[in-house]
This record gives sequence, structure tokens and C-alpha cells, in this order.
Amino acid sequence: MMNQYYYFVASLPSLDFHKQATLSYPEFLKEAQRHLSASDFVFFAKATLSYDEINAPHPILQQWADINRRLKNEIVRFRSKKFSKDAADYLRGDSYVPLEAIDIVSQVAKLSNPLEAEKALDLFRWKKLDELLVGHSFDLEVLIVYALKLQILDRYQVLSSPQGQKMFERYGEIEIFEHIHV
Repeated sequence: MMNQYYYFVASLPSLDFHKQATLSYPEFLKEAQRHLSASDFVFFAKATLSYDEINAPHPILQQWADINRRLKNEIVRFRSKKFSKDAADYLRGDSYVPLEAIDIVSQVAKLSNPLEAEKALDLFRWKKLDELLVGHSFDLEVLIVYALKLQILDRYQVLSSPQGQKMFERYGEIEIFEHIHV
């Protein structure tokens, strides 16, 4: 039987993409280590925004890696076309990219503000994470998705700091798709 984490999941504050979290990812990680079984924590600790292993050790990690990899592949295709490069040198996994990933990348390419472009891509990721929660309530999958969402929100807390603002002001002077986070 899969472990259920009723108390831990119920005690977590809700997350909203458009609001700062009241809990940081490092704080959440500490709490997770206290509440999760050792075997579940091994999977949980692998849940990072950049995770894209093709053969993930857990189904939810596999799904996240697939979403992330396909979105990155579409960004690579866009950049390659724009800079007359061969995308094949940079693609990972198979070549299939869902239409919704193609659509979001084409929308983001039209944005002139790099921070808004990042937010659009992360909002897409957030919505895909919500889709992964269907059929899950108090299990490890909920906690993995929560961890990934917290990492997204933590990024924006850093980016909204004075140092983060300066970085994006500098990027504002550069072609958006040259430096977008993948």
C-alpha cells in the first residue's frame, strides 16, 4: 500500500502562482524529511525544476521529466531556427512535442520582457503540475508537486529582490530567447 501523509499534506499552506509562498522550499524539505518514510524521501528529494531524466525512478517524476524535457526541446527548436543552428545537436529524448508546448513557446517569443516570458513558461509548468495531481490527495505525488511549485515560487522571490531586478534589467537589453531559462 502507498504511504498516505494526511496530517502533513493537510498542514501545508495553499500555494498560488501569483502570490509569495509563506513557506520556503528549504523549510519544506526539512519538514518532509521528518514526515516522509525513508524510501519516499529518496524519490521526493529528486523533485527539482530541472529534473529531466528519461528513465525516472517514480511515475510522477517520469511525468514531470517528460513535460519539462518536451518544453525545453521546443525552446531549443525555436532558438535553433532563429539562429540557423541544427536543433538535433541539443534535443533530448524523442522528437514529439505536444501542441500546447509549441503554442506557449510561440506566445512567449512575442514577449519583450524576459521576466514576463519566464513567468509565462512557469505558469505553463504550474498548470501541467496541477494536471499531475488528478486522482491524488494525501500521497507522495501531492508532496512532489507541492515541492516543485514551491521551487517555482522561490525563484520569483529571488527574482523580485533588488539583485534579481538588476539581473532582469540587464537581460531586458538582450534578445529574449537568447537567455531564457530552460
